[in-house]
Amino acid sequence: ICIPLPPEGEPTSAAVQEILRWQSRTMEMMMDRIARMLHKKGLADKHPTDYLMFFTPTKQESPDDVPSELAAPKPNSVAEKSRKSLRYMIYVHSKLAIFDDEYMIVGSANINERSLNGNRDSEMCVGAFQPAFTKEKCGDGEIEGDVRTFRLALWAEHCGKTMPEHLRANSDECMKAIRQMADENQASYIADEPKGTKSHWMSYPLNYGKDGTVSSLENCKDYPDTGGLIIGKASDFLPNSITT
Repeated sequence: ICIPLPPEGEPTSAAVQEILRWQSRTMEMMMDRIARMLHKKGLADKHPTDYLMFFTPTKQESPDDVPSELAAPKPNSVAEKSRKSLRYMIYVHSKLAIFDDEYMIVGSANINERSLNGNRDSEMCVGAFQPAFTKEKCGDGEIEGDVRTFRLALWAEHCGKTMPEHLRANSDECMKAIRQMADENQASYIADEPKGTKSHWMSYPLNYGKDGTVSSLENCKDYPDTGGLIIGKASDFLPNSITT
């Protein structure tokens, strides 16, 4: 699952912090269900992240990438901090899902009242598949239609390279390879020294326990440069209807 580092808005504001709290609680609900099922099936050697991972796209540059003609940012601003660290989020606005290399759906609606009410925002959505490239048609073989080609191209862009493990998205090898790359990008992103990377995917900076709990990373509880608790915080005055 790919989500933006923080949602739209000021990460330290009460509204965004409340939204982030609901987000982390939703993550925990999903991880908890997987952990319970693994326990039920006696799969003690498995971890919830073997089946579900949260990623976020980010941009990291080296000092050599910065144009010399750029004007200096305002002192003590987020822009100044970002200029020094040379890191920033890539916002995720698309609502895209790809299922088993067989079906994809992309639309404009958010999962909220404003988008789904039917009497407010105008939204659009497209679903696509190829009749000749379905599980029913391909049986136990690989589904190698245009949906798969699109996924491979998308993953190559996010990862900065093609990887043989991408060919079988449902394999343990694929999950391990992507997780290793994303964890390395996360470590690079939260470090103090700027380091350019070709890949954009990094693990969403929270700790995912084997028991399904979701907690803050000890070395990165707040968003770098902008501030704001990554795990979020309950508001004392905002009603739930505003942030759900």
